[in-house]
Amino acid sequence: MRITQQTIFDGFMKHINENRAEMHDLQQDIASGKKITKASDDPLKFKKARLLENQIREQDVYQDRIGAAKNTLDVAEQSLQEIVNGLIEIKSNVTRAVNGTHDSASFTAIKQELESLKEELVSSFNAKDINGYIFGGAGSDSSPFSIDANTGSVTFNGSNGALSLKVDSNLSIDVTQDGNFVRTTNYDDDLASNPSSYRSYITPTLLDDQGNTATGDTAFTSLEAVDNYLEGFDNLELDITLPDGSSPNPTLMYNYANNDTVNDMISAFNTQLDPLDVTMTFENGTVFVKSKSMGPNGLSVNGFVDNGSNVFTTNFPAFTQQASGEVDQGIDLFDSIDEAIVNLESQNVDALSGQIDQFEELISHVTTHITEIGLTNNRLNFLEEKHENSKILLNAELSGWVDTDYAETVSKLQRTEIAFQSAMTIHTKMFNQSLIEYL
Repeated sequence: MRITQQTIFDGFMKHINENRAEMHDLQQDIASGKKITKASDDPLKFKKARLLENQIREQDVYQDRIGAAKNTLDVAEQSLQEIVNGLIEIKSNVTRAVNGTHDSASFTAIKQELESLKEELVSSFNAKDINGYIFGGAGSDSSPFSIDANTGSVTFNGSNGALSLKVDSNLSIDVTQDGNFVRTTNYDDDLASNPSSYRSYITPTLLDDQGNTATGDTAFTSLEAVDNYLEGFDNLELDITLPDGSSPNPTLMYNYANNDTVNDMISAFNTQLDPLDVTMTFENGTVFVKSKSMGPNGLSVNGFVDNGSNVFTTNFPAFTQQASGEVDQGIDLFDSIDEAIVNLESQNVDALSGQIDQFEELISHVTTHITEIGLTNNRLNFLEEKHENSKILLNAELSGWVDTDYAETVSKLQRTEIAFQSAMTIHTKMFNQSLIEYL
């Protein structure tokens, strides 16, 4: 191969340009603080960095939602405390009316005080924040509670359910709720929202083979009832008479396998029950069947049966039916106030005396809701700290992949600059030499 002056020159220029490019990259790393900014820098590290950045953004989203949830819960707690204070004041006024000696003017004054406190309580129930009306259910554009101008009764105009915020990968927190849960001391959302509904208790508390209350993920075949009474059968039937007096056709049947859970059984029956306006639930170890509407005959539930249609009413207690479709909602806060106002108008001291315990129970009931909010806030604080710690670890890992190590990079830049300067010095000397002189 013929070596010319041009060949030597090209080789030196190539080396110098490589040094110059390396110095530029190192200077960019120092200036930006990042050694990986695009996929071509290092495809594997770039991909890993993008994944870590997505995880960090997810933690940020969770923290934002936790902040929003805490703000809403703080407003809810404040409103509930106002309600408790109002109930304490109402109880005090009722007690004063019972224990004192009053004339008509005094009873009227106390009645007017209760009417004023009632309006204040309605205002507290209509508390809202950026997420909407806190006690209005899943969301509404209008106040959930209002006082009827003619009757004076308080009506609920909200919705069932609640607005939930996902604050962790597998956890959502209800930040609003159906105000009826606060208004009444014994509220079943499914039933109270439709007093003509009907619920039957299909089983007693189911136990597993260890004698513990069964949960949804308990293996169906490990239930004591199955071990004792259904051994050898490969399916289970549900014997019910629908509210219209008819029986389901085809038969409601669950073909179980050894690895099925209680939830699998519930799901299998609900697939068949849903078109019939009936649903099955599993609550605290007990199986329920609910009808969403009452017919002339109600919902008749005989229980689970085997292949031969033998109902397990003795060996496998099948049911204790609710006597009627009417739902006991316990004590209603506003109904109790209205009743006290009526009793004050009639100066019925005995009736007022009987209401003191009602207001005491209502105070305890609302206080329980405040306690639950406190527990939820504690849980959110824990999650907030968890997400912050996760962000710290993820950012540290991300930094290791993409951030510039300044000490190492500066040292490398200095070495590269020295090499560049040396190459330039040598190049300058050699540029004036011939090939013969160089050799």
